[in-house]
Amino acid sequence: MHIKFLDPSQNKLIGPLTNLPNGGKVQVSGYAFYPRLFLQDNFFNGSIPRSLCRWKDLVILDLSKNRLTGKIPKCLVNLQKLEGMRFSLNKLSGVIPGSIALFSSSLFGLKLNDNKFTGKLPRELGDLPGLTILDLGDNEFFGHIPEWIGEKLQDLMVLRLRGNNFMG
Repeated sequence: MHIKFLDPSQNKLIGPLTNLPNGGKVQVSGYAFYPRLFLQDNFFNGSIPRSLCRWKDLVILDLSKNRLTGKIPKCLVNLQKLEGMRFSLNKLSGVIPGSIALFSSSLFGLKLNDNKFTGKLPRELGDLPGLTILDLGDNEFFGHIPEWIGEKLQDLMVLRLRGNNFMG
């Protein structure tokens, strides 16, 4: 089964995210429709499943407003067509992996706010030139707000860093 759009958001689905269908590109009359996965506003728990890494043509991934825990799987760098990733309002933790910069240059929206991420902001985020929205607010980041944000992210329109432990 090839799903081009899956949206069971805003239900009361509960439990771990397992048995997701394989993603893929769907051709209709010469046009390609790229899959979007909206799973926000449910009660999913556990970690982000590595099975999502098989959705190589995924354009939007929204797992916000759930109860997900653990770290961002490094294998998500396989999602080279990803334009938007929203993991807001979960219980995700750890550092943002530097491999996040290996996402496609088409990533324009990254929302990781309202989690439990910690550490310094990875310099590799500056290697996402198309980023227009970066929301890292309400986490546990620390250190100085890096200068590379203003220098490298020239297309940035929304930067949200509130509710962290930045200094300077």
